[in-house]
Amino acid sequence: MTNTLPSPTVLLLAPEGQEAHYVPAIALLEQAGVAWQLGKVADAASAAVVLCLMPEGSTLAADVAAVTQAPVLAIPWSDALPVSTDLLVQSTGSDPALGIATLAVGEAGVKNAALAAISLLAGSDPRLASWWADYRAAQTAAVLADSHLL
Repeated sequence: MTNTLPSPTVLLLAPEGQEAHYVPAIALLEQAGVAWQLGKVADAASAAVVLCLMPEGSTLAADVAAVTQAPVLAIPWSDALPVSTDLLVQSTGSDPALGIATLAVGEAGVKNAALAAISLLAGSDPRLASWWADYRAAQTAAVLADSHLL
């Protein structure tokens, strides 16, 4: 049986015990007013966007992409630095026919995945599009203010 999520919902998937790594993504999604849910692969069919935390050896993103039409965003995760090349190859080496987007490793990837999900959803939601435009303008101003290149 497939669960039905409130629409549109960003589904957050992670191996058991790894869910806490999504705290930065949850903060961004809530700031934007985007519904999110921690879930299981079975929930993916009714999600608007799916974020998959991918520790080394995980096939989660490919498993999800096989059962949903929603964008699947893979986030390679490693608690150890430097990150192994195996993790990067595995995260980017999924079957290209599945259409999995791979983001940065670790916390930066978690934040970027949330922002990518918000951006994707903003295309069909005027309220979210306005939030996204304001957020991007504020981030751009902050980057330019800190830039030593200008």
